[in-house]
Amino acid sequence: MGVILLILLGVDWASGYAIAGYCMTHGVSPYGYAFWQSFGPFILLLLIQLIRRDFWLAKSGAIYAVLCGLFGIVIPNLLIYFASIHVPSGLLTIIANASPIFTYILAVLFRDEKFSVARFSVVIFGMCGVALIILPNQHLELFGIAHGWLLLALLIPLSYAFSAVYISRFHPGGGNYLSYAMW
Repeated sequence: MGVILLILLGVDWASGYAIAGYCMTHGVSPYGYAFWQSFGPFILLLLIQLIRRDFWLAKSGAIYAVLCGLFGIVIPNLLIYFASIHVPSGLLTIIANASPIFTYILAVLFRDEKFSVARFSVVIFGMCGVALIILPNQHLELFGIAHGWLLLALLIPLSYAFSAVYISRFHPGGGNYLSYAMW
């Protein structure tokens, strides 16, 4: 059962980029798409929290929740939606899911991980892989708009990585993850 759920989650995650690209190229506003994509889960979490009667969120928890939402959802999703108009969805999917490359670097910078030559070597190989994917696509428009959107798309995994490190390093304690996710 676990393998089936993993496959379904993978298909759902990967198809989101193609669906976003389709919506953006057919006139849907990136801001409207982001709002409606987030509004449904908010209502669901609100209903769960109403049933549980658990709305705890201290000041430190509110700041934590806002920064997690900003770097883990708002920024990467908006970048995906705007970039999907200019970058092919397959390429965007690969770039957006390169966040582990940046996560290790940020974890070392925030002293959440110790530096390891072996891990850093893997990061370098990962960056070379991303470069091998991006550079052949530069024939689209060298130094034109496609080039800029590819570079801007690299902020997507960086934002996801910052969110992961921030969640790990700066959790304020107390509360529960559903409360944080809802707010």
